[in-house]
Amino acid sequence: MIRKKIILPMICVFVLTGCAKDDKEPEQLVQVEIEQISDITTKQEETVTGSGTDALKEAEAEAGITPDAEPEADTEEVDENENGTEDETGAKNETGADNETESAGSKTAQTDNDPKVIKIATIGSTSKEIVEKAAQAAGYYGYEVQNISCNDYDEPNRLVLEGTADACLYENEIYLDGFNKRYNSELAVVEKVYYEPLAVFGGTVSSIAGMSACKIAVPMGEVNLARALHLLEQKGIIELSEDAGYLAGMDAIASNPFGVTIEQVDMDSQMSSLAGYGLFVVDYNRAALAGIDPKTALGYENRNSRVFDEFAICLVTAGGKTNSMKMTGMSKILNSREVEDFIRDSYYGSVIDYR
Repeated sequence: MIRKKIILPMICVFVLTGCAKDDKEPEQLVQVEIEQISDITTKQEETVTGSGTDALKEAEAEAGITPDAEPEADTEEVDENENGTEDETGAKNETGADNETESAGSKTAQTDNDPKVIKIATIGSTSKEIVEKAAQAAGYYGYEVQNISCNDYDEPNRLVLEGTADACLYENEIYLDGFNKRYNSELAVVEKVYYEPLAVFGGTVSSIAGMSACKIAVPMGEVNLARALHLLEQKGIIELSEDAGYLAGMDAIASNPFGVTIEQVDMDSQMSSLAGYGLFVVDYNRAALAGIDPKTALGYENRNSRVFDEFAICLVTAGGKTNSMKMTGMSKILNSREVEDFIRDSYYGSVIDYR
């Protein structure tokens, strides 16, 4: 019924309208209108067959047909379509949608690669806190700094390799060299930022100056052992050989004037037993987690340590990007007065600004 109501009046109107013109024009006009009406009819038939009455109403709405409208109004609606009004509008809408989609895609890509957004991967409390402080100071330099906290010790480097992070802050050069060898990667140091020294705390001994023979607990692992030995040398407890480096072991002890006994301890599982030692050497993070006040330390590693450079914590990025705009900006932020003051005032000497 709907097809008859629309088609016949429309054909008649266009035939009558064309009588006042040349003989060829009515034929052309009627042919065009029949084709357009036929297209609408076919679309309605297909829609009804596939989806029922609701689909028919949807097709009518798309074609600009209102079921209760008068035939003349339908004719004028289709006549406007013949002149290209709906087609042009449809083309504009379709093009506009494409443009909006493209713009959204471009915006996402731009956000992901925004030269003013610097993503830094960290692990542990110290590096995270320093990057968060840097984020507060970044606006002054025209940047936004975002911290990505990690749980696995290799994860920050992996995020830099895959491009999820622009750089990472948590490791020293020795660890970085080992990572590059394991993963056949070429991550590089942008700059050394801070030093997180080991500290020597008193257990049964309250003062290094008045100490005598005692047991000293030091962390396990050849690198941590070497650092602990260098710290004990700095505090005058032992002396190391001249060639003792960052892998110095017990055989590097050249003099032991107090007759101390040094034992390697698993700090992760034995922190609660350390108070039974005369002295113990541990890093700031573990001490803080164990509820040990860092201000009670009897001494920290300092710049005079022979391994100060090797164990400084570095800002690391992909090879070839160390002088990029982002890394230049990040260096300015990390060297700002705000970050420098934060490191000095927050860690009681348990973290040292490398510069």
